[in-house]
Amino acid sequence: MMNERSNIPVQARLIRRRFPDTVLLFRVGTHVEAWDSDAIPVADAAGTPLRSAVASDGRRHPVTRFAITTGEGVITAMIAAGHKVAICEPVGEP
Repeated sequence: MMNERSNIPVQARLIRRRFPDTVLLFRVGTHVEAWDSDAIPVADAAGTPLRSAVASDGRRHPVTRFAITTGEGVITAMIAAGHKVAICEPVGEP
């Protein structure tokens, strides 16, 4: 279940400065999450719903998630669609 006060969007903004054209996926337990602008193409590729969650910055952000066991197929679909993809590990509590 997505943490209602995730710090992933904050971490993603820091990573995005170095890799602005890359879709960022965050491994959280047995799932992978994508936030903000990354959530839309990932939701399309994974066939998962687009939701919103409150992050540690107090704002609502679009988010989607998929089981890590389906990750290879989702990542393959993302690359086939022309996206660069990075798998990230959240630092601290997600």
